[in-house]
Amino acid sequence: MRGALFGLGFVFLGMAFFEESLIFFPSGYNPDEYKYAVTDGPKPEDVFIETPDGETLHAWFLANKEAEKTFLFFHGNAGNLAGRYDWAALLTSLPANVLLLDYRGYGRSTGKPNEKGIYIDARSAYDYLITNKGVKAEDVVVYGKSLGGAAACELATQVEIGALILQSTFSSAKEMAKLMFGFLPVHYFVSTKFANNEKIKSIKVPKLIMHSKDDEMIPVSMAEELYENAPEPKVKAFFEGPGHNDLIWRKPKELLRAIKSVLEFKE
Repeated sequence: MRGALFGLGFVFLGMAFFEESLIFFPSGYNPDEYKYAVTDGPKPEDVFIETPDGETLHAWFLANKEAEKTFLFFHGNAGNLAGRYDWAALLTSLPANVLLLDYRGYGRSTGKPNEKGIYIDARSAYDYLITNKGVKAEDVVVYGKSLGGAAACELATQVEIGALILQSTFSSAKEMAKLMFGFLPVHYFVSTKFANNEKIKSIKVPKLIMHSKDDEMIPVSMAEELYENAPEPKVKAFFEGPGHNDLIWRKPKELLRAIKSVLEFKE
């Protein structure tokens, strides 16, 4: 019994010291990866954004001259923005502009990722669009995929935006810890909150929640919780077949159709 308690204590101590490395999986900068990521779509503009706490974020801005809306896209956990270029290019066809951000510690961005830092990064990217690109707040569509949904929800509670899109997003870090660690009560010791299920209750703009019913990493029940907690106006688009990482590539037309319906929303 004593040994079991010691082992459990060791796990929790490890969570305290290594929590961020267990949550975030950034990839660094590889020039060839970035070079060959850009295919037949619009050429991205390299953007460097200074944060108020001294980090420098790298982003790609993809422009469409006919755009009325601008997506602020927060990608998922692993990798960096190079792996998201193709989807950003498809989003410009709606038509729209896209600012594709790498959080601190990802790609060419400085620093190390953590919950507070990612929130600062999201706000810094939003401020860049408003100040440097002259985008009106009501024309900003905040789009978060998976981990990016946490950045999107936080930002949507802090600033004026036109719409919120959550794709394959979890309800909270606590619920994810329960899912990942089973009977171990790790969720009591996780300091990262990412309380999307609570934050979405106060977000009044049009919302689209997209998820695969066969997502093997984040169960669709979490998307259902987000949808139920969200006030009107809201729309959900749930799909069968794809997993967590291939929803975009197996259902691109369906996703674009759902996104376009939110862009065209009129009160």
